Amino acid sequence: MRYKNIFWGVLFLAFGILWLLKSVSVITFSWIDMIELWPLIFIWIGIGLLPIKEWIKISLDIIILAIGVVFLLSPTNFNRFTGCDETTKVDLSVTDIFVIPMDTNRIMTASLEADMGAGEFSIVPDSNLITINGISAKYIKNKQFISGSDAEIELDIIPPFAETNRVLTYEIGLHPAPVWDLSFDMGAVSTTFDLTPFKVKEVSIDAGASDISLTIGNLYPDVHVDLSTGAANITIRIPKEMTCYVTTESALTNHSLTGFTKTSKGNYVYTPDSTSIGAIDIDLNSGVSNIDIERY
Repeated sequence: MRYKNIFWGVLFLAFGILWLLKSVSVITFSWIDMIELWPLIFIWIGIGLLPIKEWIKISLDIIILAIGVVFLLSPTNFNRFTGCDETTKVDLSVTDIFVIPMDTNRIMTASLEADMGAGEFSIVPDSNLITINGISAKYIKNKQFISGSDAEIELDIIPPFAETNRVLTYEIGLHPAPVWDLSFDMGAVSTTFDLTPFKVKEVSIDAGASDISLTIGNLYPDVHVDLSTGAANITIRIPKEMTCYVTTESALTNHSLTGFTKTSKGNYVYTPDSTSIGAIDIDLNSGVSNIDIERY
């Protein structure tokens, strides 16, 4: 038997078992933690180059794989090893936060386009148009275009180099009055976006390996959601009184779409039992993923 065949077979077998167990909630882990194990690639390459017998290489590969799985399924030990604290919350000691004030509620429509790198993010209501907690304003580049009742905001969050060795946690405050278009370009992320307090017309998320929880509210009657991710665990919650259309082009994906009807390949629809008060259009494009769309 060839070493390479056995190596890739064991690797894909282990990955498939982990994904299956995660899909049925037997185990839990974050895709971000899996990305953090990227140095194992160099270890496996090094083992493959060693002038030793193939059975020794295979044994070493399995040992390294087992160590990786242990760290993946033991967040406390893994985060101690990497210097990350899983319980890290928003750093409220940062006082020079980024703020765009709300001008007497005259802003009726607003768009936010943010490049946020990797980290953990949440969205909360705020009295300002936009507030970013958890990082100094000096690390945020921004462009503002405010004309009449319309506002367009572009943010580029660049954390200091000294902070990039830990999971950064941000809290994004948005004013609930405007109709929002939201666009986020992120790296490996863990997000909890509860959009129920906001009138959201469109939300676009482009992320790497992700653990995304997204709750859509019923305050705007026509919502478009566009999710593009790498390996991901995605939970989307939608109001049960709104019609929902789902289009997915995701490869190697496990879908949980209870109450939806499949209309064609990659297309699903949910229709409320009573009169619909609006529609949500969801486009999904992701790699190896677990996607759960729930009604509430």
